[in-house]
Amino acid sequence: CIFSIILYNQKPAGLVRLDLADSSEKIHFEVSLLVSHDKKRLGIGKAALLCARQMAPNSIFHAEISPDNKASDALFKSLGYLPENDQYRTSFPKQ
Repeated sequence: CIFSIILYNQKPAGLVRLDLADSSEKIHFEVSLLVSHDKKRLGIGKAALLCARQMAPNSIFHAEISPDNKASDALFKSLGYLPENDQYRTSFPKQ
């Protein structure tokens, strides 16, 4: 597990976590993102996901997103995460 506290103006604003998933081919992580309610819509989540990608550039990321969470779905979609099914989006390494 890679666990990182997100700082904004030197204060905690959320967290991003990468959990290693079982796979025999490539390294897969399930990515979790939490941004403090009062820090949403500031680009913090997007920046955190971009940093997570830099930490594991050759890995496949999976994100479980509640169908009701339109903002989260839009964020992951804007970063190129593709739909896997109704609840998961997947990001592949750049070729």
